[in-house]
Amino acid sequence: MASATGPGSPGLPSSQSAKSVAKQPNIRIQWEKAHAARTDRLIEWCKTHEAARKKLFSDSTQDAREEGRSKQQLRHGKNDIYVEIAKVIFSAGDESVEIRALAQDNPGIFAGPIRSRLDVLKQKYRKYIALLGQTGAGRTYDDLASNTSTKNIIDGIQKEFPWWGDLHGWWRTNPAYNSTWSGADSGQNFAARAVGLFKLR
Repeated sequence: MASATGPGSPGLPSSQSAKSVAKQPNIRIQWEKAHAARTDRLIEWCKTHEAARKKLFSDSTQDAREEGRSKQQLRHGKNDIYVEIAKVIFSAGDESVEIRALAQDNPGIFAGPIRSRLDVLKQKYRKYIALLGQTGAGRTYDDLASNTSTKNIIDGIQKEFPWWGDLHGWWRTNPAYNSTWSGADSGQNFAARAVGLFKLR
């Protein structure tokens, strides 16, 4: 692939060059079913890079206050984080030789697919969080999984969407991801909510 710098673009800053390269070419990535391992690696990267994860998901002021720390500030663009993710989950571990080669040569082209995948994960997370109601949505995964009134719901969610537990650990008190949670609603019929989606009857 030709470089974005050179005779045709004298004086173009390297950061702009990287952004230009990152837009070409467009690439479609499959993330589920036979390719679910890609999402597994994405989630694992987020688990092992806590500071970057908090920046990526817009660290919650409430979480920072409760944990007695400062809120993480996004000093570098999210695109830079996507590129770092691509280097790990595609250039080394991907099952496709072509994808590995592309990620090694130009990891920036995977920024868009990674961003899109995180958007899809957010949409699916919010779909399932709605089943838990306001009070349930704010409880920890372990609490939900061990509680008799919510265990079947969580089992059903995990069967259909196995990354939900990790996402809930990161997003449950972040209103940008979990707008359902509120301490005000204490009465929830969890089993009735589950029937429609998981057909537990």
